[in-house]
Amino acid sequence: MNDLAEEQTVDLARRLDVLIFLQLDQNCPSMTEKVQKLSQAGLSSAEIGRVVGKPSNYVTAIRSRGKKPKGKGKQ
Repeated sequence: MNDLAEEQTVDLARRLDVLIFLQLDQNCPSMTEKVQKLSQAGLSSAEIGRVVGKPSNYVTAIRSRGKKPKGKGKQ
């Protein structure tokens, strides 16, 4: 791929990320919900981070919180 085509691809990906984020922002009020929706769509932590504007380790932490089994709590 030549430099111009690569630059155009990166630019297109950035614009699509913005559109995805704007759609999520309307439908999912919390960052946790946004991360969960994108995770369910099959995106990696790095891809989700790029869309929501957060580092991938932040996204990974949110994703792992959703996978932990819930305890019975104090009785």
